[in-house]
Amino acid sequence: VPDDLPAFRADERACKQILINLLTNAVKFTLRGGSVTVGARITEGHALSISVADTGIGMNPADVATALQPFGQVDSSFTRRNQGTGLGLPLARSLAELHGGALTVDSERGVGTTVTVSFPADRVLAAAA
Repeated sequence: VPDDLPAFRADERACKQILINLLTNAVKFTLRGGSVTVGARITEGHALSISVADTGIGMNPADVATALQPFGQVDSSFTRRNQGTGLGLPLARSLAELHGGALTVDSERGVGTTVTVSFPADRVLAAAA
């Protein structure tokens, strides 16, 4: 995360919940020896983009659609060992959308997953002088 990343206007509790949900999933679905990386940047359009990337089990495109539905869980032996409610990603997406933002998932089975939350430029505050 860049040291000069500007502040942005958002509900603190909602942003913490988004990050908790994304980090919990990343850690849960990354095998021992894998990695989880958090990044943030200002895009060319001046939006704030926060990403959580892992080298975990990943998902197929159809699995991503399922995981984004409330109570949607991708069925595999790994997910049965690591139970959850199936609400983490849908809640994170809803909270991002309440801020005028979006949540995207880029995933490949066996390679990993990157979830990116974007907050619109009008929520990014000018860097302090």
